[in-house]
Amino acid sequence: SRLRNFESIFIGADGVTNAHVLACLRNNSLKKLELIWCYDITRDVLDDIVSTQAATLEELAIILCAEDSPHDDDLYYPLGITFSALLRLVRACPKLTKLHWQHVRRDGDVTRSILTSGGTMCEILA
Repeated sequence: SRLRNFESIFIGADGVTNAHVLACLRNNSLKKLELIWCYDITRDVLDDIVSTQAATLEELAIILCAEDSPHDDDLYYPLGITFSALLRLVRACPKLTKLHWQHVRRDGDVTRSILTSGGTMCEILA
């Protein structure tokens, strides 16, 4: 039987893990991926995205996922998505033009750390 290739996938549910996301990534050449409310994923999902989607991914949204801290030295959230992990992803995905990362800070405030359309994201992140 022939498998259908999706160009856009939206995953939004508590209880979703890195393995669930990777299963969706493996058989698709995505242009757009949205992860919302996936609290159980870790920064390792970014490596999964790079290893499967680096050549095709154009848009990525990671909104209120993982118990994250943007700082690499945060001992409370050692598996959280960080600025440096996002920078590695951006550098590995040459077609990526839109990245939206929204997370909750330790004080409970919601922060939109990166929101852009076009341009050189490495300059924005650095």
